[in-house]
Amino acid sequence: MDYWLGRSGIDRLLLTPGNHDDWHWLEAEFATAPGRAVSLSDRVWALPRGLRFQIGGRVFLSFGGAASMDYEARIEGRSWWAEEAPTELEAEYAAAGGPVDVLLTHDMVDGGTREAAEQLARGRWSPEAQAYSAMVRARVTAVWEEVRPRLLAHGHMHVTGGRTLSDGRRVYSMGCEWMRGNLAVLELSALKWDWVAFPRLEREGEGGR
Repeated sequence: MDYWLGRSGIDRLLLTPGNHDDWHWLEAEFATAPGRAVSLSDRVWALPRGLRFQIGGRVFLSFGGAASMDYEARIEGRSWWAEEAPTELEAEYAAAGGPVDVLLTHDMVDGGTREAAEQLARGRWSPEAQAYSAMVRARVTAVWEEVRPRLLAHGHMHVTGGRTLSDGRRVYSMGCEWMRGNLAVLELSALKWDWVAFPRLEREGEGGR
């Protein structure tokens, strides 16, 4: 990753961790430097839940983690970590700092994009997995409603979508690797969001493999 970032002229990548990351290890690292990002390599930094930072005069809030809908088929401590789910205390802490311009999450929020909601509904998940997802989404949604960002960007559902709410807030759900809509440029002065198009993917279709 450092090699390709360097080749691209990118000095630093800030990561909002997702649900398949080793949260047991991450939590231990975050505990060594409370309230600060931790270095994963020379150029890559992981952001703890509730971290606020500024870029170009805009206030960002990172609130990572998400519910692994397939956790029942995974092995705890090897391919699934219970710490992936944000706690109520973490949600309260993240919300306590007041409004932000941009909120970065991994899990989706309730009332976000139509595409993410439809993707969630298509899954054939157990009642336990659905309840787990609903609990985590409720906490992420509570942060979103409290800090009322002008723009929210999230991943997790592997689907590209966008929505502008009646109050002007915008929500973007992002695709995963090999999908259109997995990368965007945010121009900070006007908070203008532009999806990055990849001609090869456009020619070969979704996936582009």
